[in-house]
Amino acid sequence: MRKRCINPAERSWSKYGGRGISVCKRWDKFENFLADMGEAPKKFSIDRIDVNGDYKPSNCRWADAKQQANNTRTNLLVRYAGKEMTLKQWAEELEIPYHRLYQRILRLSWPIERAFSESKKINQFG
Repeated sequence: MRKRCINPAERSWSKYGGRGISVCKRWDKFENFLADMGEAPKKFSIDRIDVNGDYKPSNCRWADAKQQANNTRTNLLVRYAGKEMTLKQWAEELEIPYHRLYQRILRLSWPIERAFSESKKINQFG
């Protein structure tokens, strides 16, 4: 966390420190970080709630791999019926294969309503 925010030689620095993401000064002392965040649960790692925000107590949580995968800048967020989720989350909720929804929306330019409501079966139209 700290290296990628402060060290330009770090492999992923451009995605963090290079775009202005920082670690709060309070966390310069590990004891403060531990007091704020507690021990990491098994198979969890630090995650920023707002992916464009800094590492600080109000913007961090312990998250599992699935939560982290659904919280990246590269995800396609889709708003439908007053609810916003990633396309992957919609695919799971609707029980439609992700690649099929992706094709319908991004390759075939179907409206969201049609992409979400069409039959789950494969056909020549997506």
